[in-house]
Amino acid sequence: MKRLLHHFERFIALSLAVLQFFSGFPVNQASADECPVYGTHQFGELQFEGDHPHKEYYACDCGFAKYTGTNRSYYDQCDICNCTHSSTTERLIETQYQKYSENEHVVNRYYEVVCQTCGTVFPEDRQESEYEAHSWDENGKCTVCNYQCLHASETRSLWDTQVKKYDEDQHEIVKIYDVISRLNSSCVRAFASSLFRGHWK
Repeated sequence: MKRLLHHFERFIALSLAVLQFFSGFPVNQASADECPVYGTHQFGELQFEGDHPHKEYYACDCGFAKYTGTNRSYYDQCDICNCTHSSTTERLIETQYQKYSENEHVVNRYYEVVCQTCGTVFPEDRQESEYEAHSWDENGKCTVCNYQCLHASETRSLWDTQVKKYDEDQHEIVKIYDVISRLNSSCVRAFASSLFRGHWK
């Protein structure tokens, strides 16, 4: 009975080995600590997976595989390994903003060249630059390059007046201005001032 069981286990192990051979992948049917065929795993020669990147491993007849953590550098039947890099594309990898003047900053974009078939990234890259007007927030700071307008000299231009009830005795007069830097005409921010006056009768 024990001999019959041993032959059966051997048949299962060989079947798994055949399946492993034709599939190109190890069949892990056993644990790392125990082999159902030999008790202790007996590994053969170094093998590799058919699919890229061709992970390398040692396999036991029971189907258990011990991976080495390395990949085969080249497999002659792999389309990726034999790629001619005939189709490439550019991929944006970084964008930088630098102050150029009181009104503009420089936008630097960096691209890398990538093969669309195998994903190989080539060492050469490309840079393109363009000038762009500052995008000011309410405090005169560019939201893109962080340049801070100095507001050294400003003019105010009234563009709206609003009257709102404040309480039972007085109302609020709100005057809203465009504040324009004399040194930097593109820097325009809003400014509001309030006055309280008694109700008109």
